Amino acid sequence: MTTIQPAPKAAFLPQPEAFDGLRVLLAEDNRTNRMLIRAFLSGLPLHLTCAHDGHEAVEKTAEIGPDIILMDMSMPGMDGLEATGAIRRLSLPQPRIIALTANTDEAHQTACLAAGMDAFLAKPVQRDHLLQQLATQARR
Repeated sequence: MTTIQPAPKAAFLPQPEAFDGLRVLLAEDNRTNRMLIRAFLSGLPLHLTCAHDGHEAVEKTAEIGPDIILMDMSMPGMDGLEATGAIRRLSLPQPRIIALTANTDEAHQTACLAAGMDAFLAKPVQRDHLLQQLATQARR
């Protein structure tokens, strides 16, 4: 069985060029978490769009066609697993989807894989891990 591995301790920090033109959608209902990730990504040559819940994440995916989605797992209305499934059913070039969750056990990782996610970041998100995972997913 394949498992999504948590981001390893950052061995390198990608150069800003690794993010040039990257379209990132952050699906996160918590304002503080949105502000933190915005701060982590500020100054990088990427385009960041935010969605406040799973329904908005699906709508914005269809609208902007992000390269990568940072998907919170616990959102009201439509959670990250449901939103990922809905996005995977859209007829458009598929983005890489990175789960954001405080639940790092094997059952949650299995659920993320089954829903169609590509990678996994544990909360609280660390800047180095976020940048490394974004750069890794951008190369795929």
